[in-house]
Amino acid sequence: MSDHAHPVRDVPIRAAALATALAYGVTLPGLPEAVSQAGLGPAGTGQLMAVYGAAVVIAAPLCGRACRRWPITRVVQIGLLGQVLALALHALPPGMLTLTVARAVLGIFAAAVLVGLPMQVTGPECEGSLREHRLSRISRAAIIGGLFGPAVGGLASTGPSLANAAAAGAAVLI
Repeated sequence: MSDHAHPVRDVPIRAAALATALAYGVTLPGLPEAVSQAGLGPAGTGQLMAVYGAAVVIAAPLCGRACRRWPITRVVQIGLLGQVLALALHALPPGMLTLTVARAVLGIFAAAVLVGLPMQVTGPECEGSLREHRLSRISRAAIIGGLFGPAVGGLASTGPSLANAAAAGAAVLI
């Protein structure tokens, strides 16, 4: 049977995409309050969003090289574990430096997953519609994670601490 008939084959890959997107969004509901507690204005939240994005963009080419040099599965695993570490940093008392480092580390390790997963499913044996189906499955999983991340974070949040939301995100990554 074709890969189209067996979408279960790439469930771990889709789970990694979902978990990475969820990890991005899980702390967002509490981030403005944490930024405020750190003594910063509303622009601080935007700056932290930009730090994450910049970290992904800067780290992506390096992660691509890592995926060509080492087994892609290993690079993705490191990316998932690194995001757990980054979420643990979110649980520290909020300060602009702590939050900036946490968002940057989260972005760097997310890049390993976001670059590695498409490379993993689109090897030389993957052509045409098979490639399209595999990539669309990863994209759908990431969209679902991105949509549910803030919801999970909102349910888990208690006050200005990001600890519960970060723990929920880490649990999904593991």
